[in-house]
Amino acid sequence: MSKILDVLKWPVLGASFALMVGCASDGSVEAMAKEAKAAAAAAQESADAAQDTADEADAKATEALIIAKEANAKAGKAGGMAKSADFRATRNTMKIDRMFKKAMYK
Repeated sequence: MSKILDVLKWPVLGASFALMVGCASDGSVEAMAKEAKAAAAAAQESADAAQDTADEADAKATEALIIAKEANAKAGKAGGMAKSADFRATRNTMKIDRMFKKAMYK
């Protein structure tokens, strides 16, 4: 009896598999493939949008860096001018003090 079951087991399994594959191929596999393609397309669109946003952010960051470097250069120049003006003011104050002292001695 066991040998008969062993012999019949493989054809029954094969027939069951064929029925499952036949039922699956009636369009549900195609529908699943369409859904997978649609999901992949949506994911690609989302990735493209994210890349565009990242590219835009990179461009803005680069522009901000350029502006910051220009501002730093202008601040350095302004600092130099302020030091020069301070030096001249100090020199003029010393001249005025000398002139005042000279006028007081006369």
